[in-house]
Amino acid sequence: MRAGTKQPYKSVRKGNKMIFSTITQNNLNLAADTTEIPAQYSNNIQFKFIQDNERFSGYIPTIYIGVYDSAMIECGDVISAGGAVVVDGDGVFAISNEIMYRNGFLAVGVTLTNNDENVSLKPVIYRIQASVGGLSPLPPDEGEWQQVVKAFVETLFNNWSAENLDPIKAQLEELISTAQTQQEKITSQQTQIDNAIGNMGDYEIVQEDPVQIRFKKGDGTFGETVDLGDGLASKAMVNAGYYTYKDISYGGSASNNGIDVAEIDGAYSQVTTNGFQLFDASKLPTKSQGGATVTNNDDGSFTISGSGNLTSDCVFSYTYSHEETLRLIKSGQINFKNEMTTKPNFAVQLFYENNGKMVLLSNATNPTDSATITQAMLDDSTSSLRISFSGTTGQTIKAGTIKPILYQDGDGTFEPFTGGIASPNPEYPQEPKFVGDYNEGTQKYDIDFMTSGKNLFNINGNVNVDGYSKEQKTTNTVENGVLTCNVNSATAHGVGQRLYGLKGKTISVSAKLKSLGEATLGNMYIYESSGTYKVVSNTTALDTVFAINNYTCQTDDIVVAFASGNGTGVQFYDIMVNYGAKFVDYEPFTGFETTTVQLNQPLRELPNGVKDTIENGVGTRRVGCVDLGDFDYTDYSNYNGYYTTVGNLKSDNYGEAICTHFKVIKSHGEMGIRIGAGNSNIYIEQVSSVYPTASEFKSAMSGVKLFYELATPTTEQITLPTLPSWYPYTDAWVGTELQPSFVEWHIKIAGVNQNDLTVIKEDISQLQTETTQLNDDVTKLMGAFTSVTDLTKQLFLLMHRVGDIIFSTSDENPSTIYGGTWVAWGKGQVPVGVDTSDSDFNTVEKTGGEKEHTLTVDEMPSHKHDFGQQFATTSNLSGSYGYYMIAGTQTDVIKNTGGNQPHNNLQPYITCYMWKRTA
Repeated sequence: MRAGTKQPYKSVRKGNKMIFSTITQNNLNLAADTTEIPAQYSNNIQFKFIQDNERFSGYIPTIYIGVYDSAMIECGDVISAGGAVVVDGDGVFAISNEIMYRNGFLAVGVTLTNNDENVSLKPVIYRIQASVGGLSPLPPDEGEWQQVVKAFVETLFNNWSAENLDPIKAQLEELISTAQTQQEKITSQQTQIDNAIGNMGDYEIVQEDPVQIRFKKGDGTFGETVDLGDGLASKAMVNAGYYTYKDISYGGSASNNGIDVAEIDGAYSQVTTNGFQLFDASKLPTKSQGGATVTNNDDGSFTISGSGNLTSDCVFSYTYSHEETLRLIKSGQINFKNEMTTKPNFAVQLFYENNGKMVLLSNATNPTDSATITQAMLDDSTSSLRISFSGTTGQTIKAGTIKPILYQDGDGTFEPFTGGIASPNPEYPQEPKFVGDYNEGTQKYDIDFMTSGKNLFNINGNVNVDGYSKEQKTTNTVENGVLTCNVNSATAHGVGQRLYGLKGKTISVSAKLKSLGEATLGNMYIYESSGTYKVVSNTTALDTVFAINNYTCQTDDIVVAFASGNGTGVQFYDIMVNYGAKFVDYEPFTGFETTTVQLNQPLRELPNGVKDTIENGVGTRRVGCVDLGDFDYTDYSNYNGYYTTVGNLKSDNYGEAICTHFKVIKSHGEMGIRIGAGNSNIYIEQVSSVYPTASEFKSAMSGVKLFYELATPTTEQITLPTLPSWYPYTDAWVGTELQPSFVEWHIKIAGVNQNDLTVIKEDISQLQTETTQLNDDVTKLMGAFTSVTDLTKQLFLLMHRVGDIIFSTSDENPSTIYGGTWVAWGKGQVPVGVDTSDSDFNTVEKTGGEKEHTLTVDEMPSHKHDFGQQFATTSNLSGSYGYYMIAGTQTDVIKNTGGNQPHNNLQPYITCYMWKRTA
């Protein structure tokens, strides 16, 4: 929630390590370069820790991890959860993929150890998206996991053959139709509610089925009847207008849709005094003696503690010199006021005549006292003032807290000591407070908005903080909302949960006992930032509420703790911490978050109501600030002072301003600072006796701040947050150093804040349940059958490397479905396997062969043609016909036959598309 924009997820490869995220230490802070772990299918989620060796050289880091439902996690939560992981020499550590089992938050905490010193750093938080691939780890060998992936994909596609796909597609279409109808209903109902908000205010239900309501207008009359139909929108509540809260908190009805911070106004507070307080409490430090302790609370008050009788004298004091005494008091009546009597008692004494006589004011028997001081007493050179606490051996200690005031002017209203003169003054400056607390780490001003459900106690959070020491324990266990406490109050302090940001808030704590275990009663405590418990409640009754009511937190660090009385094993349940003077009916913990706005300067205000504001994304600065040491000065002899010119100062004679070291004056004659009229000057009067020259005055003014009204306001773009909220009730408050009465902020709540529209909530709850289930069904089906998921695409490409061939009866290029680059391959050709022993097939993608072929003579099979013919082989001239053999040439031939055409060279075939992956 602090300033800084988180970068989107990316991983960095270093050697054989894939670094998912780097966590960098800066002093006591940790920062991560990303905030989200997306869905993974890996068993090697690696992180790197970069240690701050400038400040923590030699410290040994231990990394702790934990997975939680909420992002509100402290380092102690992570350490107590165990989960330490091994860090290598480069600061790299790996986390099991079991963290991807479900959605949630991963907390990574670091403890640095150097001998006996342990330093725990606030954890960094990552949001986890559950793995879509399950948690089975992939084999480390690349060849093995490729086979796993291939088998996974083949199984995926085989399981969803066409005969299975068709009926599911039909179901999907029906669900989509239902979803569209549902969405139209939601949209219509949301419009009806939005229309009703124009008359926002108190309301009455005109009829319940269908719901009709009408809202009360500003003049007290009711507006027109609004028909809300049979159901309502998916939001439990709707925009309900602006609300102003000058108190620190808002509590009321809300949805899960957030609370918009519409406007923040500047404010201020500054301690000013009249100089009437004559008692300087800093002169008496904390001291223990004789069994009593007098604690200086650093706010002008003292707490006397102890019991029984003083075992020795308890006396400590401070004595002023005669000159100091004369500067502090004057002749006349002197008054003394405390809240109560105490022992040791507080006393003021004026000694004179060499300590032979004195004037005594004491709260030993009366909280108030008075006496008369004469001028003769003061003129005695031996006179001196003494302040003290005293008690003698054997006196009974009387504990209590007092806030003394010693005064000679005024009505005795307490104010801090400022040297007996009005403040602010150069010796006792008063730094004003504005809206925004300075953050040393970011050097910006933080405005923290905190929101929670009605119950502040997270039973599933860290319930093992020692209330007294704030150390982490292991004595409490939680199961099914029941806390079993193994702390024995006879031997140990209570142990429970630490709560922050509650200073000034009134809370009540309640619980029930399920079992006494081996103990005789159950104890419930509230501890503050240090020391023993502040209040306790206990009971022996089972299944009955017992409570601590109406407790106002004094600090921002309290512990709600538990202990078993006279044994162990007491079981507590329905534990509830709520705002208010009385406990309320138990509600489960829903959430607690802090949202921070960071500003370059705080939001200021002047006593006349001129203030800085942030509204509608625009910050308007109307109050300027300058350091008076940055200016040169001119003598202002008329009033024993100096003046200078300040740019962009709104000229207003005796105008309003705030100064850290001077009173802002409206007339001449006293020390102070004044705004000029019509000349943009400021005048500091009645100071030349202290600072004789302008150069001395300039030097003394370094660090003196003046806050004034700007003649021309400046603007800047500032985005206000939407605060997390929880249905049906959310508390929201601002955490600043200003007191609640000074804080003014305007919010726009997502909800009807005055009444509980039960009929609305029930109808919405049902509609939300139906819609959620419908969305889940549609999402699953759409993911499985309508589109190829990113995971499937990745696995497909992993299974089909560059150069692979796929067969398909579809003419759609695979790149449109799975990605990669694919080209049509082997058009009109038949693939043949490579045979390195055959010169025709010995290389890949070698082509050859013919679709048709005409045979040559050499290619013809060997054959013959028979025909009949007679030849003479001898001569014979006798008979009627004689013959003889002669040599000659035979010209008879066999006639040609056949068409001399090419023949079909194809085997039986079936066509398909073949695609080759090229990239």
